[in-house]
Parts: sequence; C-alpha cells; structure tokens
Amino acid sequence: MSNDPIGDALHAEAEESRAEIRAAGIICPSCGINIADLPDGHKLEIGPPEAVTAQCDGGRLVTIGEDGPDIFAAVIQVQMFDEYRSAIAEAEAQVFGTPADTMNGK
Repeated sequence: MSNDPIGDALHAEAEESRAEIRAAGIICPSCGINIADLPDGHKLEIGPPEAVTAQCDGGRLVTIGEDGPDIFAAVIQVQMFDEYRSAIAEAEAQVFGTPADTMNGK
C-alpha cells in the first residue's frame, strides 16, 4: 500500500477492467496481441475494399474471408478499440497536455 490510496484504488480498478477485457479473448488478427495488451498507438488498418485486408504495424497482412470467418469480427472490434483509445488519448492531451508540455512548464 502506498501513500496514495486514491491512486491505488484507480490502479486496481484499471487492472480489474484490463483482466475482464483480456478474458474476452479478442486478439488483433494481424499481430496476435490481446486487445488488453495492445501498445499505445496501435492502429489496425483496413485495406481498400477490393483487397479486404487488414494489418497493423509489425503485424502480418490478413485477408478477411480467406483467414477464417472470425477474422472480420476481430478486425472490427480491434479497430473500434484502437479508435476509442486514440480518442481518449487526444482528449487527455487537450485536458492535461502532453508529456512534452509538462516538461516544458506548460
């Protein structure tokens, strides 16, 4: 236990939420990482409609339809999760600034 009981409680709640997300078993079909463990800035890109592919940085190119029927659902779920995290990060940067802003006294 630290001297920050509120921070400890928030951290515990975040870890519990992350465990629930991890238990859902949604995996990025490109890199194979559970969405609970995706790195900041992860972005699964869907290719042009005629190709129907998806890929994230460092991941393999998957072809929706050829790699199994569950790929489409996973692609949509991971892409939505990526967009949600990006929107949250942008909102936090507007409210709290970026780490560079903090280091420069802004």
